[in-house]
Amino acid sequence: VEEIFELMTNEKMPSSISINILPFDEFRILHSRFGAWSNGILGFSINGSEKKIFARENHLDSLMLVIGHEIGHVLTETLPNKHDEEAKAFAFSIEWAKTIKKHNIANLGLNIKDEIDMKPARNGLHDVAFSFVNLMVKKGRKMNDLYRDLIKGYISVFDRIY
Repeated sequence: VEEIFELMTNEKMPSSISINILPFDEFRILHSRFGAWSNGILGFSINGSEKKIFARENHLDSLMLVIGHEIGHVLTETLPNKHDEEAKAFAFSIEWAKTIKKHNIANLGLNIKDEIDMKPARNGLHDVAFSFVNLMVKKGRKMNDLYRDLIKGYISVFDRIY
């Protein structure tokens, strides 16, 4: 994780971010304290004075992508709009996946497709945010720029004009 972060940002991974990988049952019990449970949940994060990432044990390639998405959430303050917050995390995680592929981190490069095609939950939040980010990718938008523009409030999932 630290290697990917440094290659992607040219900075050290913030020590304020903790990453916890838990067996399924522990993960489910912990997540249930924060919201409704679904077997499709692979990770979640707490973004406040403490920045904590929780991921469910999984194959290394999937696990690394989940961690990248959650880092996208906790690296900056939570945005007031939930859809923009998810778009921010997806933009970060797409760049994260590209970095893994480009540098073949942990020999996972071949496991990541050239066309990043994540399968977000169809819940009106994750799927809508990912569709927005995917549209921006197709329009040639750089993910680092999209991430920054979402953080600064320059662009929103709900803008009528992209």
